[in-house]
Amino acid sequence: MEHMAEIVPDTNSQSLQHFISESDWDEREVLNQVAKEADAQLGGKEDSCC
Repeated sequence: MEHMAEIVPDTNSQSLQHFISESDWDEREVLNQVAKEADAQLGGKEDSCC
């Protein structure tokens, strides 16, 4: 959390921890976005990953 707090403006590690552990958010959407970005970095073809 500390490293994220250094990059995200107007926040601190405590507020980020609260967001991750207590807020209602869909982690599946975040994981899907990370997968898309990783796939693009690996070539973006059907067999690039998995």
